[in-house]
Amino acid sequence: MVRGLYTLAAGMLTASEQMDITANNLANVDTAGFKRDLLRYISEPTMDLWRVERRGGEPLMEPIGALSTGTLDTSVHTDFAPGVLERTDRKLDAAIAGDGFFVVSDGTRELYTRAGNFTVSATGQLVTPSGLAVQGTGGAIDVSGYTDLSIGETGEVYGDGEVIAQLRLVSFADPQALEKVGGNAFAAGGGAVPDPVLFPRLIPGELEKSNAGVVDEMVRLIATMRHFEAAAKVVTATDDTLSLAASRVGTVNQ
Repeated sequence: MVRGLYTLAAGMLTASEQMDITANNLANVDTAGFKRDLLRYISEPTMDLWRVERRGGEPLMEPIGALSTGTLDTSVHTDFAPGVLERTDRKLDAAIAGDGFFVVSDGTRELYTRAGNFTVSATGQLVTPSGLAVQGTGGAIDVSGYTDLSIGETGEVYGDGEVIAQLRLVSFADPQALEKVGGNAFAAGGGAVPDPVLFPRLIPGELEKSNAGVVDEMVRLIATMRHFEAAAKVVTATDDTLSLAASRVGTVNQ
Protein backbone atom coordinates (compact mmCIF):
# COMPACT_ATOMS: atom_id res chain seq x y z
CA MET A 1 0.00 0.00 0.00
CA VAL A 2 2.85 2.38 0.85
CA ARG A 3 4.44 1.43 -2.46
CA GLY A 4 1.24 2.62 -4.13
CA LEU A 5 1.70 6.06 -2.55
CA TYR A 6 5.11 6.38 -4.20
CA THR A 7 3.62 5.33 -7.53
CA LEU A 8 0.85 7.90 -7.23
CA ALA A 9 3.33 10.60 -6.18
CA ALA A 10 5.45 9.93 -9.27
CA GLY A 11 2.39 10.32 -11.48
CA MET A 12 1.35 13.53 -9.74
CA LEU A 13 4.82 15.06 -10.16
CA THR A 14 4.79 14.22 -13.86
CA ALA A 15 1.28 15.67 -14.23
CA SER A 16 2.35 18.83 -12.42
CA GLU A 17 5.26 19.38 -14.81
CA GLN A 18 3.00 18.64 -17.78
CA MET A 19 0.53 21.29 -16.58
CA ASP A 20 3.33 23.88 -16.32
CA ILE A 21 4.51 23.11 -19.86
CA THR A 22 1.00 23.17 -21.30
CA ALA A 23 0.19 26.44 -19.53
CA ASN A 24 3.30 28.01 -21.07
CA ASN A 25 2.23 26.76 -24.52
CA LEU A 26 -1.20 28.32 -24.00
CA ALA A 27 0.35 31.62 -22.94
CA ASN A 28 2.25 31.74 -26.25
CA VAL A 29 -0.43 30.77 -28.76
CA ASP A 30 -0.27 34.32 -30.17
CA THR A 31 3.54 34.61 -30.07
CA ALA A 32 4.94 34.69 -33.62
CA GLY A 33 7.30 31.80 -34.35
CA PHE A 34 6.81 30.15 -30.95
CA LYS A 35 7.50 26.41 -30.80
CA ARG A 36 5.49 24.41 -28.29
CA ASP A 37 7.07 22.06 -25.76
CA LEU A 38 6.04 18.49 -25.04
CA LEU A 39 7.01 16.40 -22.03
CA ARG A 40 8.56 13.04 -22.79
CA TYR A 41 8.00 10.47 -20.06
CA ILE A 42 8.23 6.73 -19.68
CA SER A 43 6.98 4.12 -17.23
CA GLU A 44 9.21 3.25 -14.34
CA PRO A 45 10.41 -0.38 -14.24
CA THR A 46 7.71 -2.85 -13.26
CA MET A 47 8.01 -5.20 -10.32
CA ASP A 48 6.84 -8.82 -10.33
CA LEU A 49 4.32 -9.72 -7.64
CA TRP A 50 4.33 -13.16 -6.03
CA ARG A 51 1.98 -14.93 -3.68
CA VAL A 52 3.99 -16.79 -1.10
CA GLU A 53 2.36 -19.69 0.71
CA ARG A 54 4.04 -22.12 3.03
CA ARG A 55 2.90 -25.71 2.73
CA GLY A 56 4.82 -28.01 4.98
CA GLY A 57 8.44 -27.02 5.10
CA GLU A 58 8.86 -25.47 1.65
CA PRO A 59 7.37 -22.08 0.68
CA LEU A 60 5.31 -22.06 -2.48
CA MET A 61 5.72 -18.97 -4.69
CA GLU A 62 3.15 -18.25 -7.37
CA PRO A 63 3.36 -15.28 -9.78
CA ILE A 64 0.23 -13.15 -9.70
CA GLY A 65 1.19 -10.29 -12.03
CA ALA A 66 3.26 -7.15 -12.18
CA LEU A 67 3.08 -3.71 -10.57
CA SER A 68 4.17 -0.48 -12.24
CA THR A 69 6.15 1.87 -10.04
CA GLY A 70 4.86 5.01 -11.74
CA THR A 71 6.04 7.37 -14.46
CA LEU A 72 9.36 9.07 -15.03
CA ASP A 73 9.63 12.37 -16.90
CA THR A 74 12.76 12.22 -19.02
CA SER A 75 13.05 15.44 -21.01
CA VAL A 76 11.22 18.37 -22.54
CA HIS A 77 10.91 17.99 -26.30
CA THR A 78 10.42 21.06 -28.49
CA ASP A 79 8.12 20.59 -31.47
CA PHE A 80 9.70 22.42 -34.42
CA ALA A 81 6.79 21.83 -36.78
CA PRO A 82 6.00 25.05 -38.69
CA GLY A 83 3.11 27.20 -37.61
CA VAL A 84 0.49 28.53 -40.00
CA LEU A 85 1.23 31.75 -41.86
CA GLU A 86 -0.68 34.96 -41.21
CA ARG A 87 -0.79 37.84 -43.63
CA THR A 88 0.15 41.18 -42.02
CA ASP A 89 1.29 43.27 -45.02
CA ARG A 90 3.84 44.87 -42.73
CA LYS A 91 7.08 45.66 -44.57
CA LEU A 92 9.37 44.45 -41.77
CA ASP A 93 7.53 41.15 -41.30
CA ALA A 94 8.81 38.03 -43.05
CA ALA A 95 8.17 34.30 -42.66
CA ILE A 96 10.74 31.64 -43.47
CA ALA A 97 9.59 29.24 -46.19
CA GLY A 98 10.92 25.84 -45.09
CA ASP A 99 13.68 25.11 -42.59
CA GLY A 100 15.96 27.66 -41.03
CA PHE A 101 16.25 30.34 -38.37
CA PHE A 102 16.95 34.04 -38.32
CA VAL A 103 20.20 34.87 -36.54
CA VAL A 104 19.93 37.43 -33.73
CA SER A 105 22.22 38.51 -30.90
CA ASP A 106 21.81 39.60 -27.29
CA GLY A 107 25.17 41.38 -27.40
CA THR A 108 27.22 38.46 -26.09
CA ARG A 109 26.20 35.46 -28.18
CA GLU A 110 24.35 34.37 -31.28
CA LEU A 111 20.76 33.24 -30.86
CA TYR A 112 18.21 31.89 -33.32
CA THR A 113 14.50 32.51 -33.88
CA ARG A 114 11.70 31.73 -36.32
CA ALA A 115 9.88 34.98 -35.53
CA GLY A 116 10.29 37.48 -38.33
CA ASN A 117 8.39 40.42 -36.83
CA PHE A 118 11.19 42.94 -36.80
CA THR A 119 11.23 46.58 -35.77
CA VAL A 120 13.71 49.45 -35.48
CA SER A 121 15.33 50.33 -32.16
CA ALA A 122 15.91 53.83 -30.81
CA THR A 123 19.53 53.54 -31.97
CA GLY A 124 18.54 52.67 -35.53
CA GLN A 125 19.19 48.92 -35.44
CA LEU A 126 16.90 46.22 -36.83
CA VAL A 127 15.74 44.26 -33.77
CA THR A 128 13.21 41.72 -32.58
CA PRO A 129 10.30 42.78 -30.29
CA SER A 130 12.39 41.65 -27.29
CA GLY A 131 15.32 43.86 -28.36
CA LEU A 132 17.64 41.22 -29.86
CA ALA A 133 19.75 42.62 -32.70
CA VAL A 134 18.95 41.01 -36.06
CA GLN A 135 22.11 39.80 -37.76
CA GLY A 136 23.00 40.18 -41.42
CA THR A 137 25.93 38.70 -43.30
CA GLY A 138 27.94 41.70 -42.09
CA GLY A 139 26.77 41.69 -38.47
CA ALA A 140 24.11 43.84 -36.81
CA ILE A 141 21.95 45.71 -39.32
CA ASP A 142 22.01 49.50 -39.03
CA VAL A 143 19.01 51.12 -40.74
CA SER A 144 19.39 54.61 -39.31
CA GLY A 145 18.83 57.33 -41.87
CA TYR A 146 16.37 55.29 -43.93
CA THR A 147 12.62 55.84 -43.87
CA ASP A 148 11.13 53.27 -46.26
CA LEU A 149 12.31 49.87 -44.99
CA SER A 150 11.30 46.45 -46.31
CA ILE A 151 12.47 42.83 -46.59
CA GLY A 152 12.82 40.95 -49.87
CA GLU A 153 11.99 37.35 -50.79
CA THR A 154 15.62 36.21 -50.56
CA GLY A 155 16.46 38.07 -47.37
CA GLU A 156 17.54 41.46 -48.63
CA VAL A 157 16.87 44.43 -46.37
CA TYR A 158 15.87 47.45 -48.44
CA GLY A 159 16.14 51.04 -47.33
CA ASP A 160 14.58 53.70 -49.56
CA GLY A 161 14.71 51.30 -52.49
CA GLU A 162 18.33 50.15 -52.17
CA VAL A 163 19.77 46.98 -50.63
CA ILE A 164 21.48 47.88 -47.36
CA ALA A 165 21.94 44.42 -45.83
CA GLN A 166 21.36 40.70 -46.31
CA LEU A 167 19.63 38.76 -43.54
CA ARG A 168 21.62 35.82 -42.23
CA LEU A 169 19.74 32.53 -41.97
CA VAL A 170 21.04 29.22 -40.62
CA SER A 171 19.78 25.67 -40.17
CA PHE A 172 20.66 22.79 -37.86
CA ALA A 173 21.01 19.10 -38.61
CA ASP A 174 19.35 18.35 -35.27
CA PRO A 175 17.11 21.19 -34.02
CA GLN A 176 16.62 19.30 -30.74
CA ALA A 177 20.12 20.46 -29.81
CA LEU A 178 18.72 23.99 -29.51
CA GLU A 179 17.82 25.33 -26.07
CA LYS A 180 15.17 27.93 -25.30
CA VAL A 181 16.69 30.99 -23.64
CA GLY A 182 13.78 33.44 -23.53
CA GLY A 183 12.80 36.23 -25.86
CA ASN A 184 11.37 33.62 -28.25
CA ALA A 185 14.93 32.64 -29.16
CA PHE A 186 17.13 29.55 -29.01
CA ALA A 187 20.81 29.00 -28.23
CA ALA A 188 22.91 26.27 -29.81
CA GLY A 189 23.61 23.65 -27.15
CA GLY A 190 25.29 20.28 -27.12
CA GLY A 191 27.89 21.23 -29.68
CA ALA A 192 25.30 22.10 -32.34
CA VAL A 193 26.84 23.91 -35.29
CA PRO A 194 24.72 26.26 -37.45
CA ASP A 195 24.88 25.69 -41.20
CA PRO A 196 24.34 28.76 -43.40
CA VAL A 197 21.24 28.75 -45.57
CA LEU A 198 22.78 29.63 -48.93
CA PHE A 199 19.52 30.32 -50.76
CA PRO A 200 17.03 31.66 -48.21
CA ARG A 201 13.37 31.87 -49.16
CA LEU A 202 11.19 34.33 -47.28
CA ILE A 203 7.57 35.39 -47.58
CA PRO A 204 7.50 39.17 -47.00
CA GLY A 205 4.46 40.62 -45.30
CA GLU A 206 3.58 37.37 -43.53
CA LEU A 207 4.36 35.90 -40.11
CA GLU A 208 4.70 32.34 -38.94
CA LYS A 209 2.35 31.94 -36.02
CA SER A 210 2.84 29.74 -32.97
CA ASN A 211 2.47 26.00 -33.59
CA ALA A 212 0.61 25.68 -30.28
CA GLY A 213 -3.15 25.48 -30.84
CA VAL A 214 -5.62 26.68 -28.21
CA VAL A 215 -7.94 23.67 -28.55
CA ASP A 216 -5.18 21.04 -28.43
CA GLU A 217 -3.47 22.64 -25.45
CA MET A 218 -6.75 23.12 -23.54
CA VAL A 219 -7.69 19.47 -24.08
CA ARG A 220 -4.24 18.40 -22.88
CA LEU A 221 -4.44 20.68 -19.85
CA ILE A 222 -7.90 19.44 -18.82
CA ALA A 223 -6.88 15.79 -19.25
CA THR A 224 -3.73 16.33 -17.18
CA MET A 225 -5.67 18.10 -14.42
CA ARG A 226 -8.14 15.21 -14.26
CA HIS A 227 -5.28 12.71 -13.97
CA PHE A 228 -3.76 14.78 -11.16
CA GLU A 229 -7.08 15.08 -9.31
CA ALA A 230 -7.79 11.34 -9.66
CA ALA A 231 -4.38 10.48 -8.27
CA ALA A 232 -4.89 12.92 -5.39
CA LYS A 233 -8.20 11.26 -4.47
CA VAL A 234 -6.56 7.83 -4.43
CA VAL A 235 -3.74 9.20 -2.24
CA THR A 236 -6.35 10.48 0.23
CA ALA A 237 -8.19 7.15 0.22
CA THR A 238 -4.94 5.23 0.70
CA ASP A 239 -3.91 7.51 3.56
CA ASP A 240 -7.26 6.97 5.28
CA THR A 241 -6.89 3.21 4.90
CA LEU A 242 -3.38 3.30 6.37
CA SER A 243 -4.60 5.40 9.29
CA LEU A 244 -7.43 2.97 9.94
CA ALA A 245 -5.08 -0.01 9.77
CA ALA A 246 -2.62 1.65 12.16
CA SER A 247 -5.37 2.49 14.68
CA ARG A 248 -6.78 -1.05 14.67
CA VAL A 249 -3.63 -3.12 14.50
CA GLY A 250 -3.63 -3.66 18.24
CA THR A 251 -7.26 -4.75 18.41
CA VAL A 252 -7.26 -7.43 15.70
CA ASN A 253 -6.83 -10.37 18.05
CA GLN A 254 -8.86 -9.00 20.96
